[in-house]
Amino acid sequence: MNITMLEKGQDKKMNADSKILSGLNLVPGPTLVPEKIREIYSRQWPSPDLDPDFAQTYKRAASALGQLLGLKPNSCLTPEDPGQVVIMSGEGMVALWAAVKSMIRPGDRVLAIDNGIFGRGIGEMAASCGAEVEFLSADYSQAPDLPRLSELVESFQPTMVTAVHCETPTGLLNPLGEIAVALRANGWKGIFCVDAVASIGATPVKVEEWEIDICLGGSQKVLSCPPDTSFLYVSQRAWKAAQRCGYQGYDALLPFHKAALTGYFPYTHNWAGVEALATAAETILAQGIEHSYERHAECSRITVEIALELGLDLYPEEALSSPTVTALRVPEDADWDTLNRILIQRGVHFGGSYGHLAGKVFRIGHMGSQADVRLVKKAMDELGEALLDLSDCAGEEP
Repeated sequence: MNITMLEKGQDKKMNADSKILSGLNLVPGPTLVPEKIREIYSRQWPSPDLDPDFAQTYKRAASALGQLLGLKPNSCLTPEDPGQVVIMSGEGMVALWAAVKSMIRPGDRVLAIDNGIFGRGIGEMAASCGAEVEFLSADYSQAPDLPRLSELVESFQPTMVTAVHCETPTGLLNPLGEIAVALRANGWKGIFCVDAVASIGATPVKVEEWEIDICLGGSQKVLSCPPDTSFLYVSQRAWKAAQRCGYQGYDALLPFHKAALTGYFPYTHNWAGVEALATAAETILAQGIEHSYERHAECSRITVEIALELGLDLYPEEALSSPTVTALRVPEDADWDTLNRILIQRGVHFGGSYGHLAGKVFRIGHMGSQADVRLVKKAMDELGEALLDLSDCAGEEP
């Protein structure tokens, strides 16, 4: 969030960092970084190129991240495993480009589930790589038409189908398990690529059960690390597709195929970032993955409940509302910029939306370190007061 732009016109201006740290931060990412993670970045780390211990940190992180995806410990590290977790330097878009460029050759067919900004965007990225793209489109507040998905897979015969689990701009959680069943219903054996950046660790993501071939994750959402690393689960089927494609750029998957086994990585890696990923994932596992699911679901439930009490409308229906972010419609008689300025003055930081939803939808991020019932309740109380302030301002206008 660009705090300076949002505060334009205010008399009193404060340092953005101090405001976020002293206020109630519930933006839908990057989430607040806990002290335990910040401390990792304060250390002086050896060279990951020269110190063999880096490979151990990498494998530790990959194993822990794999467990968040429903895999057994140490079962996603080598080319012989059913799939591998690859960790890259750079936030989630790096992993997304890695998936698209490493899977797609010009002329390949891609079916993109388009019921959100990122779902549409992945299809456009594939088109830029020369793919023939078909969009299965739906209103951005609704789930995709699953019978139509099965029909398109049968008729279009795509090389790859893409989906987004949590569409953060709209707070919508796609029914990923049902999507997986629908697209495999007629025996389709292509690549299923899923963006789960804003859901991993907060709700089940079952890569083996759902036959997901590429599953993208990021550091800055539920894991509450800085936005400097990303990761992918890559199935055996996806590795074969990467070998057929042969892409060898900076963000290519192929150079990582044996990296965890050999200890040789394609570039100087971010040791602090990988250690942070390992620590964050291990913390979730130590507390219990089911506990994390319950904590996020409870924060979502409370947010929705209070929002409805305040007379606000959800953007997607409640059954599709994500446990990590709640999207609400800006009241018809309200202006989001004005409401946001009032919220910031009260020390509360939510997020607006994008594209055709800019100014019409705002979002509350209750994921990772921000999935705290006390924080959510306090922020929602402030939202109620801000709506009253907004009403008073409207009443004062001539």
